[in-house]
Amino acid sequence: MKINLFYLKKPHYRIKSAYWLTAIPLLNLTALPIQALAFGQNEPPMISANTQVADNPTAKAKLKAKANTQPSPQSSTPTLKQMTVIGTTDYGLDDPYNPNYVLPKATGGTKTDTPIMETPLNVQVISKQVLKDQQVITLDQALKNVSGVTTNGSGGNEDGFFGGTGQSVILRGFESQTYFRDGFRLQQGGSSREMANVESVEVIKGPAAILYGLVEPGGMINVVTKQPLATPYYAATQQFGSYNLYRTMLDATGPINQDKSLLYRMNLSYQNSGSFRDFVDKEDVFMAPVLKWNISPRTQATLEMEYNHQHLGLDTAFLPLDKLFSTPSSRNYGEYTPTTRETIYGGFNIAHQFNDDWSVKHRFSVNQQNIDNPYFVYPVDGSGGSVTRQLWGVESQFNTYSTNLDLIGHFDTAALHHTLLIGGDYYRLDNGHREATSFSDPANFIWDTSTINIKDIFPK
Repeated sequence: MKINLFYLKKPHYRIKSAYWLTAIPLLNLTALPIQALAFGQNEPPMISANTQVADNPTAKAKLKAKANTQPSPQSSTPTLKQMTVIGTTDYGLDDPYNPNYVLPKATGGTKTDTPIMETPLNVQVISKQVLKDQQVITLDQALKNVSGVTTNGSGGNEDGFFGGTGQSVILRGFESQTYFRDGFRLQQGGSSREMANVESVEVIKGPAAILYGLVEPGGMINVVTKQPLATPYYAATQQFGSYNLYRTMLDATGPINQDKSLLYRMNLSYQNSGSFRDFVDKEDVFMAPVLKWNISPRTQATLEMEYNHQHLGLDTAFLPLDKLFSTPSSRNYGEYTPTTRETIYGGFNIAHQFNDDWSVKHRFSVNQQNIDNPYFVYPVDGSGGSVTRQLWGVESQFNTYSTNLDLIGHFDTAALHHTLLIGGDYYRLDNGHREATSFSDPANFIWDTSTINIKDIFPK
C-alpha cells in the first residue's frame, strides 16, 4: 500500500484547521476508510488509514506489529478547541474611502441605528460613492437614482416665477418643497441645495408623519451631512461641464488637539455656470464648518453651520405659440433678472449614552433663507406677432426653528428584543413676503405692460 499526501500553502479545502488538504492519491487498496486528523497549527494534516490488504502476508504482519506497538489513533487523537472567526469590512461606514454603493443602515426611517433589512419601511439610500461617481451638484440630480421621485424645475408651487429657486420634489405623486437635513425640517428650495457636505441621501417612501409630523403621504427625503473624523482627511475636487460650468470643492477634517477630543470638518465649494438660455447664469458660494467636542467617551456635543450665497439669472422658458417650432432654444423673451438667494443654517446637538442600552439626544437648529428678486421682466402673452411683458419684483424671507429630544433604549422581554424611541419635536416657520408690481390701475387690477414686436426684433 502506498499513500501520498501533497501539502500546498494555497487553500483548496478546509478541514477544521489553519491548513488545507489538497490531494490524496491511493494505490492498490481494496478497502480504505480514511480519517484526516489535524495536529497543531504549524504542521500539515496527518493521515491515518485502517486498511485490509489482500494477498500480501508480509504487509499483514507489518501492519499487525505496528498496531500492537502504537496506541490506537482513536485514543491518541487530540480534541481541537472551537474557533470563532469574525470578519470585518475593509472600510467603515464613515470612512471617506468607502467604495460601497449599498449602505446597510439608515437613521431616517426610525430615528435609530436600525439596519434597513430590519426596518418595516421602504427606505433607499444613495451613498457618497454614488454621489461621487455621478459628480452630483444638486439634490435633484441625486434623486434620479430613486424610482418614483421627480423634481419640478419650473419653480414648483411658485408657478415658475422664481425660475427654479423654489424647486419642489414629487414623491409618489405628492408634491412638496419640504426636505430634511439630518432630521431637521427645511421648507424651501430643497431640490437645488448644495451637495458639497452631503454624506448620503435617504428616501423614505410612504407616510412618515408618525416620526416627523407634517409631511406629504408620498414620503420624505433626508440629507445626511458629513461629520468630523478623528483620522485626518483632505480632498480637493475640480469639475468642468457644459455652458462654462466650473466647480471647485475642498474637504478637510481631523483632530484639533492631541487627545482628539476636539474634531473639525470644513467643506467649501464655488460654482460658476451659464446656460443654453440667454440671460441665465449662476454663481454659488458655499461654506459648512462643523466642530465636535468629545466631552467623554459617552458624551458628545456638535456645533454646525452652513452658509450659501447664490446669484442667479432667471428664466420662465416662455415661447409664443405661433413660433413654437421656429424659435431657437436659446431665446429668452424676458430680460436679465438678477436674483440673490442667501441661506444661513446653525445647529447645536448634544448626545449622552447612559449605558450600552440607553441614550438621549437633543438638537436645536435655525435656518434662515432670503430670496431677493428686485425686478423680473416676464412674458405673459405672445399672440398676434408680439410679446406682452410685465414687471414684477419680490422679496421673501423664510425662518425655520426646530428642536427635538429623543430617548432611545434597548431591552428584552423573554425571547423578544426591543428598540424603544420616546421623543418630541417642536417646529416653527415664519414666512415673510413682499411684492412690487407694475399696475397702471391697481383698483381694477390692470397691469402696466410693455410689448415687443417679434417680427421686427427677431425677423427669423
